[in-house]
Amino acid sequence: MKFVIASTLALAMTCSIMPSAHAQSGNLSRQVYATMARDGAELSHVFVLTQGSDVTLVGWVSDFAQVPLIGKSAQSVQGVTSVNNWVTRGH
Repeated sequence: MKFVIASTLALAMTCSIMPSAHAQSGNLSRQVYATMARDGAELSHVFVLTQGSDVTLVGWVSDFAQVPLIGKSAQSVQGVTSVNNWVTRGH
């Protein structure tokens, strides 16, 4: 779990270094969140990180069935080329 948190922070810092890319990534993040919510995903502990058209999902959900749903929802967003789903079943 410490590895996931450290990786998340490193990726977040990388995305914030280039402001123009960060703005475009922010739009994609909002689109991914909106699509996952529309598809009924539990998002209270899920974070979406983007770098260009690559999406990384980190966090946890209470129901393991949510994990593949979250990944499929993110992949369905126009402009997303790859999804790294690090979401796990948590508490």
